[in-house]
Amino acid sequence: MSTPFPPPSDSLQAVVTGFGVASAIGVGVEAFWQGVQSGRNGAHPVRSFDTSGLRNRTGCEIADELLTDSRRPEWDALPRASLLGAIAGTETLVNSGLDPERVDSVCVGTTMADLPHIERELGNLKEAGQQERVSGILKTDFATRIARAIGIQGPALTVATSCSAGNIAIFRAVEMIRTGTHSRILAGGADAFSELAFVGFSRMRAMAPERCAPFSLDRKGMLLGEGAGFLVIESLRSARERGARIYASIAGFGLSCDAYHIATPDASGRGAAMAIGTALRTAGIEPSAVDYVSAHGTGTPANDLGESRACRAVFGEHRPYVSSLKALVGHALGAASALEAVACVMSLRDQRLVPAWNVDVPDPECPVRLPLPDGGDAMARLDLVLSNAFAFGGNNSCLALRRFA
Repeated sequence: MSTPFPPPSDSLQAVVTGFGVASAIGVGVEAFWQGVQSGRNGAHPVRSFDTSGLRNRTGCEIADELLTDSRRPEWDALPRASLLGAIAGTETLVNSGLDPERVDSVCVGTTMADLPHIERELGNLKEAGQQERVSGILKTDFATRIARAIGIQGPALTVATSCSAGNIAIFRAVEMIRTGTHSRILAGGADAFSELAFVGFSRMRAMAPERCAPFSLDRKGMLLGEGAGFLVIESLRSARERGARIYASIAGFGLSCDAYHIATPDASGRGAAMAIGTALRTAGIEPSAVDYVSAHGTGTPANDLGESRACRAVFGEHRPYVSSLKALVGHALGAASALEAVACVMSLRDQRLVPAWNVDVPDPECPVRLPLPDGGDAMARLDLVLSNAFAFGGNNSCLALRRFA
């Protein structure tokens, strides 16, 4: 199997110099991180549409009041997913100390893009008897809308690989850095809460009634979420030249495909293990060097079982800590792995694990090492973490991040 990219020279090493978040548990990285550590639950009854005819009525939407302080008047006309991307992307640049004109490119992963905006427009025009006047919003224009809102020129790339899209947008940014064609890229993912996605997952019976409990014996499924997460991916040379704070380096990346089923993951974990193994090989590290895995961890029986088996296949007797952010923020689709990448960088920054929330009794069929919320499993040092993202169609990804010394 070919590797995604060759080992870089120091001048072309990709590092993280900024991050930003909009999530159901906090808008802004510090509010988000405090919510992660305290176990703030983003699940509430769905407010944006009527769920009375559905078996599920709970999701992880971002309360509008959480967005108030971050809005700009010129963003009022933006569809919600683009707005979330603009908010998180702007915070990322502020965190990095970069003006928009100094950013070379934008890479955004998404599943639904601004489809929820079209859903609402369809509903309004249907009531007015004017369905034929619905204007299309192309998914391929999604990154362009976010770039324009922030004020970034240069290539604007949209990645639409479903639930692994945020990770793969980051991977694309790393490739661009390693070719030497770009020095500073805003990369991540954004998705808004969608009635189409909610109804679909509900009818698939993939969603839990009230809470998402990854790797718990009583887990009953996922909860749909929304949000945006971004990183500034920068060349090491550029970061050093401008005296930027470096939070982490991108050590490696792995991709694979289960080639198994459009919606159901391969419970054997073979495809997921291939992605994790490739990430380790491209990083040039042994499995025993991994301290923590940010799991895809949707809380569905098949996903958690397959991911646990993948970890066992790759790590053997070595047991890195494993937890899933989706227990708190839900599954934000194309933004999910971007939110998780931000959490991984903050784990390296603060040397704190993401606790495993909502696990009453660990599933013995998923024998991963779960970090306890009470802090009893605090590590002396976090050096290398992985972020897994697995998507419909079996599109698997794994991002390896290293503490920058």
